[in-house]
Amino acid sequence: MVETHVYFRFKAESQTPEFRSKFAERCRALGHTLEIRGMRVGTPADDRSEAAWDLCLILEFNSVDAASTCAAHPDFQALLDHDRNPQLAVTKDWRFIM
Repeated sequence: MVETHVYFRFKAESQTPEFRSKFAERCRALGHTLEIRGMRVGTPADDRSEAAWDLCLILEFNSVDAASTCAAHPDFQALLDHDRNPQLAVTKDWRFIM
């Protein structure tokens, strides 16, 4: 199994519970359009985490190829695109074999 971990930091004006919730729903919608084995969307659990990130998205895939296909999909690219999501300050993503 392969996991992709994506971390999002929003610009200051978007660091609200309402925007987090709205963006989390956009993340969850990916699961309906892409072949994702499993998905978890998380919010910071402590002050240290909240100081660095606003939201994390963990996607599970059966293979590296499936993760690569998802990463190249226009819907996934749109989620990470700072031009289309001006509320995003920073995004980071990594893949791990589990």
